[in-house]
Amino acid sequence: MEPIERLLAAFPKRTISLGELEQLIQPFVRTYDEFSEIILRLEAERVLDMVKSKGRTTRTPSLAFQ
Repeated sequence: MEPIERLLAAFPKRTISLGELEQLIQPFVRTYDEFSEIILRLEAERVLDMVKSKGRTTRTPSLAFQ
């Protein structure tokens, strides 16, 4: 998880889209389930916060669009 947090800290923008997160984390995951688990853990740890006005995906588990 630490390498992912370092990548996020070095990300040049304050907001990151779900697609950008997917590209950034791609070397560390193989499935949507692994990807969603990491994103939800980062949200729980408050490393990532969702942009409420953008909403969440309809896919289970639901992830923030931004």
